[in-house]
Amino acid sequence: EEDHYNLNFRPKICKMKQLLNSWKCRKLSLKGKITVVNSLAISKLVYLSNTILTPERVYREVKDLILDFLWDGSTAKIAYSTLIQGIGNGGLKLVDLELKVKSLSITWVKRLTNQSNGKWKALPSEYYNTTNMNTYFSTNLSRVTKLEGPQFYKIIQNNWSDITKVNKQKKENKHE
Repeated sequence: EEDHYNLNFRPKICKMKQLLNSWKCRKLSLKGKITVVNSLAISKLVYLSNTILTPERVYREVKDLILDFLWDGSTAKIAYSTLIQGIGNGGLKLVDLELKVKSLSITWVKRLTNQSNGKWKALPSEYYNTTNMNTYFSTNLSRVTKLEGPQFYKIIQNNWSDITKVNKQKKENKHE
């Protein structure tokens, strides 16, 4: 795990830190700093995080770097959970790397369940032990702990489970 972090994520986080440090000398507004984070800093990690397993440590380090940049090393004046909300909800649309990566992993469900018969679908079919991905993802909504094989597919399943559980709870609350 340490090698995985050092070889894949550490160089990207260092580049992200250098980028944010180069922007610190400019007197940007909070919204300007958020624009820098969203468009320049987060993009350094999104592709990598979408293709390989991202350690929790990376999310913490990135969040700390971003908060340090936004508040010039002092105490935060607005909660992080508020900053990542949309403008309509009182936030400033700061991209949260962990949520971004989770949402990108869920987009794989669409690829897996489309009607194409690509050879690449053989591995996930074997992993999920099904020939019909549509049925699998519409009925198998629980988190998994013991699927053997690439962690990538386990993450897709668990993120799908989390989002379908949230959507199910929202529907149930509307009917009360």
